Formats: sequence, structure tokens, C-alpha cells
Amino acid sequence: MKKTFPPRVRRVLEDLAAALRSFGIDRDDRVVLAYSGGLDSAALLWALCRLHPHRRPAVEAVCVDHGLREDSGAQARRAIEVARSMGVEGRVLRVACEGEGGVEAAARKARYAALARVAEGRPILTAHTADDQAETVLYRLAKGAGLRGLGAIRPQARLEGGRVLRPFLGVRRAALEEVVRYAGIPVIEDATNLSRRYVRNRIRMDVLPALEAAVPGASAALARAARLAQRDEDYLSRRAARWSRRLQRGDGWDARGLVRLPRALASRLVRDAIVEARGRPPTARQIEQVLELLGRGGEIRLCDEWVAVCRQRIFSIRRQRMERD
Repeated sequence: MKKTFPPRVRRVLEDLAAALRSFGIDRDDRVVLAYSGGLDSAALLWALCRLHPHRRPAVEAVCVDHGLREDSGAQARRAIEVARSMGVEGRVLRVACEGEGGVEAAARKARYAALARVAEGRPILTAHTADDQAETVLYRLAKGAGLRGLGAIRPQARLEGGRVLRPFLGVRRAALEEVVRYAGIPVIEDATNLSRRYVRNRIRMDVLPALEAAVPGASAALARAARLAQRDEDYLSRRAARWSRRLQRGDGWDARGLVRLPRALASRLVRDAIVEARGRPPTARQIEQVLELLGRGGEIRLCDEWVAVCRQRIFSIRRQRMERD
């Protein structure tokens, strides 16, 4: 790492090196970089290339083309050309954005699934920043999220077929802007990032600047709040898992024991039981309904296929038989 880098650029490089060490990533590893050619991922690619050879993993840049604009394919190819100009091999993946939850959610799901497929077990690096963390906290707070949701973006996350690492999660976007200016990196801006059609863009362009003007340092404080929420959530989740094992009764749980637990633990146990059974988390309303069910018995439908049942003081999640025409 050169001593001639400007202080802020040098700090970004030091933060990246420290993050990779904490993830256990070094020169013997091969990683996939989720690379769009935008400012954040361009800065991460450049910084990875500037790490000391003894710390630098082998990087492949992968640009996911969501096909949401006519020029998205050409833009993705230009991004990979920039990566190759830095000596990094790359490829474009075209995905279809389909499913529940709107365009943003569908695009995210398709993107991570495609990255996991090509990674083949290699760690996946993304360029999420502290500003992204602040946006996510605000968005989830506005949606009424609990502690788990307010933990927002995790530095590390598991997904089927891989591990996602976010080494810039403690770095402000302004620092990456300085990196890009210093390095003279071509940045390929996605026009959808400036569209107020998307909620996250409106939070980034309108809400956060207004909040920063009213409360200087708000973005950094929100990112810090997410770290605190993650710590507390991890502790409560571990406690809930221990109680789950203690209260397990065959393929269900002791309903009376569940009722006696603090609400924070009982709700996590119920949520985890539903996720384990059906593969999807319940709504906050469904968790409340199940907690009420524990005291009176009976059953409630979670979806067309699954029901929560409390009978003979045993709580369980069961697949219901589908009626045929």
C-alpha cells in the first residue's frame, strides 16, 4: 500500500484490508465481486487491485444485467471492459426479474441467485456502504420492522451456495467518491438510480439529505444503530434457540412453556419454527396470532399450504392437505 495516497484514500484501503482480514480472506482465496460499474463497486474493484500482493485475493468481476432497460446489456458490457482494463477478468450475467414484492425485491433475489451460481462456493463481495445501511434502517423503520429488521444489512450473510461479504459497510460513500476522483476510474451510472419511482432512491435523494441537514451525522448514527441492533438480535436469537431445544416435544413445542417465555423470545421461537417448516418468514401479524393461539388452542392458516396448530398443549407447524377438484 503506497504512502503517497491521499489520507482519505489510504484510509479506505486500510479499512478494506482490515475487513478482509476479519472475513479470513487473503491471497490464497478466490472471490467474486458483484460489479455494476457504478461508483461504489468501481471503488471496491480499484481498492482490491491496490492491496498488497500478500493480502490480495484473486478477483472475478461479475456484472448482473437485470434487463430492466434497453441499454442495460451494453452498459453491463462496458462495465466489464473497465474491469478488464484494471487487469480483472469478468463476465455479464443476464437475469429475469420475476416474483413477489415488486421490481426492486425481484431484482435483488435474481441477482443474488445468479451470483451464487457462478461463485460456486467462492465468497461474494458487494460494495454496500454505511450510506446504504442508513437508507435500509430508515426504510425498515418506516415499515414497522422489529429489532431483526433494524439490524438491516449484515457485514456477512449466508445464502444458498455461497457467502456474501460487505467490506465497505463501515465506509461512507463520500470517501468512495474521493477514491474514484483520485484514481480517475470511469463510472457507469445506472439511470434507474436517479429515478424517484423507487422508494430506496427517494430515501437516498430526499429523506436522508433532509435528515442530515436537521441532524448532522445522522447517516453514521443510523449505521451505528444497525450494528447495535444486530448485536442485540444475535443474543436474543441464541437465547430463543436454546429455549426451542428445551421446549421441543417431538415435532412440536410445549405451548405452556412458550406462553411463560418473555415475548421477545417466544416471538423469535415462533418465527424460526415457521421459517424452518415453510421456508419463508411469517408476517408480524401472523406471529401475534400464533402467540394468542398458544393460550387458547386451535389453529390458524399461515398460507394455502401451512397451518399453525396448538392442540393438547403442543404447538406445531403442519402442512395441510390440499383439496382436489
